[in-house]
Amino acid sequence: MTTTSPNFICLGEVVAVQGIKGQVRIKTYTENPEDLTSYGVLQDEKGTSCEVQIVSVRSANLVIARLSGCNDRNQAETFVGTKLLIAHDQLPVLQDDEFYYDDLIGLQAVDDDQKPIGIVKAVHNYGAGDFLEITTEDSKNFLLPFNKESVPVISLKEKKYVQIDPAFLV
Repeated sequence: MTTTSPNFICLGEVVAVQGIKGQVRIKTYTENPEDLTSYGVLQDEKGTSCEVQIVSVRSANLVIARLSGCNDRNQAETFVGTKLLIAHDQLPVLQDDEFYYDDLIGLQAVDDDQKPIGIVKAVHNYGAGDFLEITTEDSKNFLLPFNKESVPVISLKEKKYVQIDPAFLV
């Protein structure tokens, strides 16, 4: 999931038109593509409500869907680039050892002595697992595999930081 404002989470983005009957391709940021519809009515960046009906799942994060009020290819083309959002407080409450990737962005990255290393700029997945992008104070960017070995501590409640092992910085 990506952020578009502090109060909203982007669950997917319309990336292309599919066919001539108003269907679209949506890149999902949910753990399971089918979950895109479990949040109910979504909205776009302008605050317009949008109901999504998944027609089929094409790959690990791409779905073919129908959007409410979209009945032909011309209408579907107007949705390309639209981000589908939900209010952060509408997301399910997580267990203590779970978190949303969006909540990691902006956290301070520290070493095991709590010495600041940088800020989490983004979370990426290039197909071989998740990576944290860390930006240092001198504006250098590093990628860090996102697993228990390289990120042993994630503190969201108290000091809001991620403890990382600098040996894994790429």
